[in-house]
Amino acid sequence: MAADDDGKRLTTRRLNDMGLGFMSAGTLLAALELRLFDALSGGPRSLDEIASRLGVPKERAEKLITACAAIDLVIRDGAIVSNAADVERFLVRGKPTYFGDYLLHFAKGSYPLWGKVADFLKGGDLAGRGRYYATANDPKEARALTEAGYTGSQGTARVLARRFDFSRYRHLLDIGGGSAVYSIEACRRYPQLTATVLDFPNVCVVAREFIEKEGFTSRIRTVGCDFTADPFPSGPDVALLCGNIHAYDPATAHRVVKKAHDILPSGGAMIICDYMLNSERTGPPVAAFLSLAQAFQPGNGVVHSAKDFKEYLESAGFRVLKVEEFLEGSLGWAIASKP
Repeated sequence: MAADDDGKRLTTRRLNDMGLGFMSAGTLLAALELRLFDALSGGPRSLDEIASRLGVPKERAEKLITACAAIDLVIRDGAIVSNAADVERFLVRGKPTYFGDYLLHFAKGSYPLWGKVADFLKGGDLAGRGRYYATANDPKEARALTEAGYTGSQGTARVLARRFDFSRYRHLLDIGGGSAVYSIEACRRYPQLTATVLDFPNVCVVAREFIEKEGFTSRIRTVGCDFTADPFPSGPDVALLCGNIHAYDPATAHRVVKKAHDILPSGGAMIICDYMLNSERTGPPVAAFLSLAQAFQPGNGVVHSAKDFKEYLESAGFRVLKVEEFLEGSLGWAIASKP
């Protein structure tokens, strides 16, 4: 058998795992949709009990359990099954760390398209301005996206509020703030802070529900707009662009960052946090895959690199303080100040 340059034996294992990776994704999404992990929370449970809770025949439940056990989603001891530790923490509905709806919305929505990547790459540009525009124009779709974004981003929002010191700032401009989760967590941690969330009107309807539920109606307001084209309100001293810039092309990114610069006072801060490619554009995988996914989305979105973040900020007139990894393997962030 052939060997690589390091003398290691070459096998098909790595390539086989990649080629059949859709099976793991399909198993996870099926378990989420059938609420398997909810059924197992507080377990362990027997196969009979699991089948009853899922409302499927026992032999089919057993097949799902076997597949989930094979990829370490559940722990199986004969006919007794329990959730893996990370599944119990992140994929059980009702827990504050739950983000399963995010996976169901985003992964299941794009899952069929990944079998057609070559066709999209060979084809012409897809009609439309981008998936956010189409989604935001449909109240039902806007609600689904915004609710999934809230549960999927709570953990990241808490980390951001903890890692960035908002104590010297008074008013946050949350650009494309979606569910307002980043503003909510920042205001929760910093009592002097107020915030303005900019997003499409149908998104703001849902954001206001989260704001009211969390008790921040007096400190967080929403403004329905297209933040890529409409003017920004004056008054903020810190601006945040988090989790959405990958849906836009470099020219739009430049424009948005420059608008933020122009309304901030001297000493104001700008934060960009999003999926970020490394400067060599060789990864990380999650960011690279999301970049490829833009090929089958309307518009010309790209996942920007660390070098891109720096360039957008500097060309707008900011002084870049740092550009680095934010969450291992996926998100990066850049922090800059206005001289």
